[in-house]
Amino acid sequence: KGVTIHRLGCKYLSEADHERIVDVQWDEDKTNTRFRPVELQVLCEDTPGVLADMSRAISSLGINIGNVNLRRLTNGRGVARLQVMLGKLEDLEKVMAHLMKEEGILSVSRR
Repeated sequence: KGVTIHRLGCKYLSEADHERIVDVQWDEDKTNTRFRPVELQVLCEDTPGVLADMSRAISSLGINIGNVNLRRLTNGRGVARLQVMLGKLEDLEKVMAHLMKEEGILSVSRR
């Protein structure tokens, strides 16, 4: 049948033949890291410099921004849709935490 890799907590994992389950780990060698685009949605105050602050927070982690779309809302707020290039789950958690530390950022979620 071949090999199938499931995330921890996958509903199909609990139904699998437990004799066929093998623990695996991803290679943490940075030279082999494949970066994937991840979409984030950021609700922010509509103030000068908020986009620059978001960009600085992300780039300070060494993470590339692939695309940005920022839209003004009617209530003095804005919503940014950011595509960031991430190599691992920990990068997502770091980006979201760094963004939330910035003044004027109200919420950050994965799209």
